[in-house]
Amino acid sequence: MPAPYGSPAALIPLMAARFFQWQTESRIEASAQALFEFHGDPRRLPEVMPPLPGLRWVELPVVPPQEGGVMELHWCPLGLPLMRWRGRWKQVSPPELLVDEMLRGPLISFEHEHRFLPDGQGGCRLRDCLKFSFGSSGIALLLGLLMCRLLLPPLFAWRHWRTRVWARKQQRAAPQGESSALNED
Repeated sequence: MPAPYGSPAALIPLMAARFFQWQTESRIEASAQALFEFHGDPRRLPEVMPPLPGLRWVELPVVPPQEGGVMELHWCPLGLPLMRWRGRWKQVSPPELLVDEMLRGPLISFEHEHRFLPDGQGGCRLRDCLKFSFGSSGIALLLGLLMCRLLLPPLFAWRHWRTRVWARKQQRAAPQGESSALNED
């Protein structure tokens, strides 16, 4: 099982290239298919992200996700363009894997792997693995370490909590006695 949020084992710096890999995992009461559909729709991002005023989509890929589908979002708090992020679906393997990568944005490289692993108990393990680089300088190393220690643990704790909230709402909304994609394996 992956290390808990923010633990030393969850951080694997590949020092020569200044690449970082970070991962976390949670159990969600939903099927791999339901989680794949939810996370494969970029319009759902505001449901799992902490509130960020000024975050808006500029370009959305088609749904369901397809390899090569491009997406772009801008973060402009108070109207100031602080971040522009353009990405694409690098790999799409329903219902167990989605990989998005940054084409243009604030990092040298960024890849986010979403894995949906049925647990055999009617739910699924949601595993997020991030690989990224700020560059090869000492400052880039410091930024990567800070991102792994200070930014990613609370961000993904929030995202996984919001995904569990979404799954519970879907279960309550499903008609009684009907089979739901939320708990089929």
